[in-house]
This record gives sequence, C-alpha cells and structure tokens, in this order.
Amino acid sequence: DYFRTLHTLWIDNFVKPIADWCGKHGIAWTGHDIEHQWPQAHGGRIAPSEQHTYEFRQWPGLDLLLCDHLRDYPTEFDKLEMIEIRSAANQFKKERTLCEAYGAGGYHSTTDDYKRMGDYLLVNGINFFVPHLTLFSYMGQRKRDCPQSFDYRQPWWKEYTEYNDYFARGSYMLTRGRMEQRILLVNPSTTGYLITGLDGKGDVDHGRDPGCVKNPDMRDFLTLFESLCREMWDFDLGDEFTMEDAARVEDGKLVVGDQRYDAVILSRDTKNLMDSTADTLLEFMRAGGAVISTGDGGEGDGAGYISGMTDDPRTSELRRNWTAAGSVDGLLSLLGEKFEKYV
Repeated sequence: DYFRTLHTLWIDNFVKPIADWCGKHGIAWTGHDIEHQWPQAHGGRIAPSEQHTYEFRQWPGLDLLLCDHLRDYPTEFDKLEMIEIRSAANQFKKERTLCEAYGAGGYHSTTDDYKRMGDYLLVNGINFFVPHLTLFSYMGQRKRDCPQSFDYRQPWWKEYTEYNDYFARGSYMLTRGRMEQRILLVNPSTTGYLITGLDGKGDVDHGRDPGCVKNPDMRDFLTLFESLCREMWDFDLGDEFTMEDAARVEDGKLVVGDQRYDAVILSRDTKNLMDSTADTLLEFMRAGGAVISTGDGGEGDGAGYISGMTDDPRTSELRRNWTAAGSVDGLLSLLGEKFEKYV
C-alpha cells in the first residue's frame, strides 16, 4: 500500500530518530507539521495518519491559524487535531501539549479573539501556547507577513499581562491531573488511504458542519465525534498505527499505553481497518469487551476493507459480534445504558 509505505518511511526515518535523539539529550521535541488535512492521506504536505506521530514527540503540537475560530459558528471540526493530541498525551503520559496560536490573525484581531480561542484550546486539552509571532522589525514588507505581532508596539500590550496570567494558570492546572478515559473511538484515518490523489474532497480545516469532508464521506464519523464532545463523554481517539504499537487486551479491557478502555466505538464511515486493528477488536470482543458501531451490521457498516482488501472473513466476524447501534443517536443511547456519565 503506497500510503502505508509513505507513513512507515516517515515514522522510521524522520519521527523516531529525532524523538530518540531528543529523549537522550533531555530535550522536549515539539512543533507541528505544515498542515493537517484529515482525512486526506495525500494531505498536501504531511504524512498520512498524523496522530501516530504524537506518540513519539515529547510535546505533541499543532498550529491554529487565524483568529476567527468560533466567532460566528458554535463549533469547528479542526478540533479533531486537538483531540488527537490530547488522546496521545493521555495514552503516553505527555505532560505538555502545544499550540502555535493566532498566526496571521491580522492587525484587526483583538484580545477577545485570543481569549475565545485560548479557552477553545484549553478545553480540548492543549496546555502550552506559543503566540505567532513577534516581529523583530516592522520595516518594509514584513509588517504584512502574517500579522499580527505580539510585542510592545501593540495598543493592548499593557493589558496582555492579565491575559497571559490567566492562560498560564489554566495551562499549568491542566498538567496537574491525569485523565482516565473509558471509551476509545477508532480514528478512521486509513479509510482515507482508499482515496487516491485528487479524488479526495474536503478536510476538517475550518470545517463548520459534518459535511466538510465529502470524499471519503465522513459525515457520520464527524457527527459522532461532535456528539461525544458536546455531551462530554470521556473518550480518546484510537490511531490504528498507535494501536498496532501499543494495544493489548488485558482483564477484559483494551489497553493502549497508559489508558484502559472499557468500550471501543466506531463509525460506519470506518470503511477500512488495518489487519492489526481487526485482530485486536476480535480479541477484545472474545474477552467480553464491548464494541459498538453506528452501522446496521449489513453491507453499509464499517470494516468492509481489511488493509485495503475486500472479502476478508474477519469483516463478517466483526459485524456479527459487535453491537450495531444503527445510528449515532442509537450509539449514544447504548453508551448511556452502559456507563454513568462523569459530568
């Protein structure tokens, strides 16, 4: 598979060597790759299945450009990347998660924008902010290169201390505890591997409704994802490559790194599963674990492909043994029957 080969080369020859070197020298490797165009495997300028890279970075990070997020819409689906990062932090005990924030927000952006977006980052598990950027000089064209600049030349500079104190305290507070999640939502990123080149249409960047990703169709997954966030269920995203590295079944639970999950859920949009994921889910169900799909158990349900191949006998075995909820609402209802909400 081309995209899996690309991903493996990226992890083995770039991500792991840098992470290992930083770990040996007491340095936290952080930052972000150029863009995040989930679920498109070609992604423009990044490797497919970006969540897997967060397993290795000491401080996994992202970039949240512009300052109009949540200004006119109640939600945006680029928070998927935040939850990918938060999930990796939960699974691998990452103390810090970073965001390069507010870049190219423009000189018209305000501290109200920075406060709104900062809260958006905190509530989704990001606990270290890097404001983009501070210009050494405003001379020439540079003043128009991704403004604004966070420095003493801004009219709000004296008030900025109060803002920074607020977020510094919030960020520190988020490092003082540990999340214990009960639910793992399978990240369907390898379904994007079924789409070649320019056939992919749409991504989550500034996506404001579940139809923002059109090919592969991810409306069901994004509706499920948003519903879990809105109803404040305790869940992590499960990257399939990470599960291949670090998942095991133990005492009736699915263990991924430092997290122990009681249930695995997946959207019917998860058309492809890796061999390792299919085997792990089957083992989990044989041990009494709960796997719930938004599908109906028929041909339109998930796992129609196993590592890109159809007619794998594990497809029918998975569909026979997991619980087919029939819809997002049906899945949420089943979660409510199985678990008492924390909030």
